[in-house]
Amino acid sequence: MSGAIYDLQAPSASTQVAIGAWNRFIIEANGPRIQVTLNGQLVNDYQSTREQTGYIALQARDFLSRTQFRNLFIQKLP
Repeated sequence: MSGAIYDLQAPSASTQVAIGAWNRFIIEANGPRIQVTLNGQLVNDYQSTREQTGYIALQARDFLSRTQFRNLFIQKLP
């Protein structure tokens, strides 16, 4: 897990959990600002110049990677 904003900005820190444990992400996109918190640590704070509409996509690294999601919540910010 990295917390990178794909092809735009690398994370500022690395955080890991034990093998077999779940990672916890909080991704907040509020206007042009995107913040990524991974396992309780802010790892990315990015000011985007891209259009602020679109879709949400979840991504695996490659075809051989095993990626699972649980307790996925999406909510509109005030």
